[in-house]
Amino acid sequence: MNLNPLSRKLLTGLATGALALGLVIVNVTPAYAQDGPTSTPSELTRPEIRQQRLERLYQRAVNWSEGQADNLARADEAAATTQAYIDEKKAAGLDTSALEAALASYKTQIAEARVFHDQAVTVLNTHSGFDDAGKVTDVPAARLTLADAGSALGQARVRIYNATFTLRQAVKDFREANGLTVEP
Repeated sequence: MNLNPLSRKLLTGLATGALALGLVIVNVTPAYAQDGPTSTPSELTRPEIRQQRLERLYQRAVNWSEGQADNLARADEAAATTQAYIDEKKAAGLDTSALEAALASYKTQIAEARVFHDQAVTVLNTHSGFDDAGKVTDVPAARLTLADAGSALGQARVRIYNATFTLRQAVKDFREANGLTVEP
């Protein structure tokens, strides 16, 4: 089957979206040993199931924010490494203005991502609708907490991804334009 590039991208996007939706629907979580007898799903009431789901989602959001904090730390390291690379190539007499502009844009986008990340951390730390142990105390407030945290974490993720992609592309273009090879 011969598809043009636009059709191939559309099919790939649809397949990726279906896979992501499937992962959201499946809701895979790790199993942990529990003390004492456990309730079977048929013994739980609908509100209890809803509360358990919200508690799992809250823990996922907390884990996401912790992982994203690591990504932001790595972004700072990447900026420092890129700056050292720019300094090295500038000392070698190459025009690094495009790289410098890309790095400045990268730092701006990472700063924006950090603002969204900090908003999410604030929402998760106040954990409205949840107690200190992560148990649901107020379902509507818990839903709002998860929505606000998820939105802010998502905005930060998009900015980190876009900034990283743009900087990598700028470095790649710089290397190609100057006939530089990547050293293993």
